[in-house]
Amino acid sequence: MTRGLAEDVILRDRDVNRLYWLVARQFNLLLRNVSLSREMGVDIELALIYLQISRVIERVGDHVVKVAESIRSLMYTSLEKRMIDLIEIKSRESLDIFEGSLESFFEKDIVKANTRISDVREFVEKCNDVSGWLFDLGVSGVVSIGYCVENFRRVGGICRCDLGECDQLSGQ
Repeated sequence: MTRGLAEDVILRDRDVNRLYWLVARQFNLLLRNVSLSREMGVDIELALIYLQISRVIERVGDHVVKVAESIRSLMYTSLEKRMIDLIEIKSRESLDIFEGSLESFFEKDIVKANTRISDVREFVEKCNDVSGWLFDLGVSGVVSIGYCVENFRRVGGICRCDLGECDQLSGQ
């Protein structure tokens, strides 16, 4: 990740926050005006699910910003290749979990959702193992790398808990 990309990620979080605010505003309008709900063809329960999903996306965005800030602090630190590889692997795994969780929800695929929950459990355990291993190393940049891994782990947890709640709300 370049410094420019890290800055771009941080700036884009503002757009993600605005999207959440917009969905929350629309939800509140639907609550106040039930006829609007009928006009839009969206019942309150579905609107609540979309509100929850937008909140999940906003929370994930906040964790991605924390990762970008940690990466930005590592820009001028000499890192071993295995450390860079570790960040890239955990980043990809975290993104795969997030995308898979959203896919299982929108496809209403309970089997895929349950598989994703198992994947998240494994991922969280691996992140915890990596965190312990990192802090035993004592090399430069290890704290920032640890923050990255912790935020990747939290994204997985958000996908397991919050998107799982969405699956339950939608009657899957």
